[in-house]
Amino acid sequence: QRVQEGRHYADRRRDNRSFSLNLYVEDDQVEQYADSVVEFCGQVGESCKKLRCLWSESTKNSTAMTINEIESPIPCVPWLKLFNNEFKKVGTTLTDAEIIEVFALDTLKGLVEFYSENVVSAYNSLGAYEAHNLLWYSSKAYRDAIAEMLGKKAGELEDMAGSCEKLLTELMPEVVSKLYVENNFNDGTKWQARYFLNAIGKMYYEKVMRVPWADQESKKPAMEKIWNIVPYVGYAPWLMNASFVDGLYENVGRLRRSDSMSTITQRLEENALMRRLSQLCDEDREPTIGVAFETVGMIYIPPNVLVVPAGILQTPFFEPGLPSSVNFGTIGTAMAHEMTVDLIQKGLHYDSRGMIRRWWTDYTQASSYDRAGCLLKQYGSIVDTPANMTPDEMNRLIEAVADNAALRIAFQALLASEEEKPMMSLPGLEKFSPEQLYFLSYASLLCAHESAEENEGTGVTSEQFRNRYRVNVPMMNMEEFSSTFQCPSGSRMRLEDGNRCALI
Repeated sequence: QRVQEGRHYADRRRDNRSFSLNLYVEDDQVEQYADSVVEFCGQVGESCKKLRCLWSESTKNSTAMTINEIESPIPCVPWLKLFNNEFKKVGTTLTDAEIIEVFALDTLKGLVEFYSENVVSAYNSLGAYEAHNLLWYSSKAYRDAIAEMLGKKAGELEDMAGSCEKLLTELMPEVVSKLYVENNFNDGTKWQARYFLNAIGKMYYEKVMRVPWADQESKKPAMEKIWNIVPYVGYAPWLMNASFVDGLYENVGRLRRSDSMSTITQRLEENALMRRLSQLCDEDREPTIGVAFETVGMIYIPPNVLVVPAGILQTPFFEPGLPSSVNFGTIGTAMAHEMTVDLIQKGLHYDSRGMIRRWWTDYTQASSYDRAGCLLKQYGSIVDTPANMTPDEMNRLIEAVADNAALRIAFQALLASEEEKPMMSLPGLEKFSPEQLYFLSYASLLCAHESAEENEGTGVTSEQFRNRYRVNVPMMNMEEFSSTFQCPSGSRMRLEDGNRCALI
């Protein structure tokens, strides 16, 4: 269908040669280029489907390699020359002994082979993609043409104000973050959120010490990572330093009101690239440069930094003054979720100092997969009747582990905090105990109304499991939930001990 739509679009726009990057080609060549680009994009989609299973397997075995070593499995790419063409922009020359981190080597090999067989179409499609990105923001005529192709009004495609705001955030994250924090964030919120992060970190440290499937050789670096996490809650210390922020954009030069959108975008993109390359060459770099602190997504950065951005420290994730049971159920579970992903995926390849080092032993890795088999089987047995879909097992295993671990760890952190200070009830909901409020708060965070149509292709098999399974399954796996709500034996939300699953 997309191929047909693309050809239809090419027919409509061929007169102004929108698919051609060469202004001197004939009309029949424009048609040829347009058809080849559309066909190639369809082939890319099919190729990516075949490579997904390779990705899910090979990401488990990412490794540190020298540039010289990667040239052996993928010899058709001049890796050293490729890297140095970029790093020379910041005055750095690499050697073939430089260590790089390689994820999904088999997937990378597959992509290189695919693109090597379609070099001309690959270049043309990349050119068309870049042209589309520039034209979308700078040409109303182009947006109108896209709308005509889709049978819509241009305004129905995308909110341009929101679209430009998103682009600005991507190109100037520090500037947007600074404006957001100055106008929308209270530092008192920052210190209250630190309390919950400290409680979660302490409980996580204790849990890692006791996991039965990890050997001591793996537990020690894991505990070091947790103990030495650098928390950036709200925003980074340098963000309020105007001179520092200005210096991040010194390579952009002076912009004029008469400059075109494409010119401004290109200069900002070049500046961002120069900054990233410079950071890679600087061992003492500030790790959070480039982070958007107005967003609602937590992020782990390899030098062992956990960012809890200002954007997430608001309703519904966090509400200062509410009972701790509510905030542990919302922001607490979100923090524990991110820490879990950091330990078993993102941060698995970096030690507590941010150095590339895989610190899980083969024994611990094999044991963790065996233990996770319970969750794979459990989620694999779920069938969404209206949509007739089941969770995509391996690709979503990390999220399943994180959801289950987060609910347990944040709950135990809540109980530990109760020993320090008594829990409060929530006005109007006094009939619920603090423990019940905790589970209700977690569930309310994931409230959504979903139809089978809305979930087709984006629901159960989306980046995270459908919300009802993200709520129900972790709760079913917790004895504390069934006892808190007094679920009778044999009820759907009460599993017997032998049927419960947990990794952490």
